[in-house]
Amino acid sequence: MLKLWKSSLVLVGTLCMLGCAPQPPLLPLTDAARYHLMNQLQQEGVQTNIQGQRLTLLLPVNNFFLPGTTELTDDAPKALDHLTLYLRDYLANVNQNAIIHVTGYTDASGTRAAQMEFSHQYASVIASYLWSRGVPPSQIVVKAGGSTHPIGDNKTTSGREFNRRILITAGPGT
Repeated sequence: MLKLWKSSLVLVGTLCMLGCAPQPPLLPLTDAARYHLMNQLQQEGVQTNIQGQRLTLLLPVNNFFLPGTTELTDDAPKALDHLTLYLRDYLANVNQNAIIHVTGYTDASGTRAAQMEFSHQYASVIASYLWSRGVPPSQIVVKAGGSTHPIGDNKTTSGREFNRRILITAGPGT
């Protein structure tokens, strides 16, 4: 686990050296633009929930990664750009001091060590993308959830698909 943590720090440092320049301040989105962006995210498979200052986003791994890998699909960058805009708006206009938790989860297939490694890689890839698009690295925490907290039945194909996810939370109680 320490090896993965160190590799994540190296990845963040590398991204920042390659052009992780601070992004210009984000003007507040209008309510209509925020609503449109939320609908766009939902069409791209992201489940969104905001209650007061608490934000929860659920990204199905199958919508963002090629099967059995931590390589992004061709469609993932567009959705992640929308996600980044949504998070930057949230930080700029709802809760600028929020810590964003990016937690990867897997299904129960394989060993516990493999589950933890894969889930950490899922979360790291998403967090790295967010960092590269202007979400401050100091406000992102990457976590590996492995196969803990299943939301589907690991005995079925659809249940395993539900369990392979990235959960992004921010705000009070995260």
